[in-house]
Amino acid sequence: MKVALLTDCYPPRVGGIESQVADLAAHLVDDGHEVEVFTATTGAAGQSRGDVEEGPVRVHRLAEPLLRVPVNPFAVPELRRRLAAGSFDVAHVHVGVVSPFAWDAARVSTGLGLPTAITWHCVLHRAAALYRASGVLARWTERGAVLSAVSTFAAGQV
Repeated sequence: MKVALLTDCYPPRVGGIESQVADLAAHLVDDGHEVEVFTATTGAAGQSRGDVEEGPVRVHRLAEPLLRVPVNPFAVPELRRRLAAGSFDVAHVHVGVVSPFAWDAARVSTGLGLPTAITWHCVLHRAAALYRASGVLARWTERGAVLSAVSTFAAGQV
């Protein structure tokens, strides 16, 4: 299976989502899947603006280094182009409360009709009411996305 993992943050940045997505990618490769990561995180050697790191996991660095944070509002057209051309079997988006790249990725992957899984890596707290009011989660599920979370507690809020 060819899998696209989409996340704001990815190594070399250090944190929870970064570690979980990197571990997931490695396990999927070990199980025989082809995995490509799409991220707004700059690479260790400054890879950004569409650079691709080759290896067991192919990493698309769609970062904008001038912003110095894993955010790139200009990445959407290139992300759409690469996902549409990539012949992916599934897209797995990793989101937090503030994940602009991942939110864009969820919109793009569901808009392309890709089977999409969206995993929450955080507790929503007060943001849950905003998401319900905005209807974004309903739109994703109407487009076929499957929602999950990294804990039972977080899943209850999603």
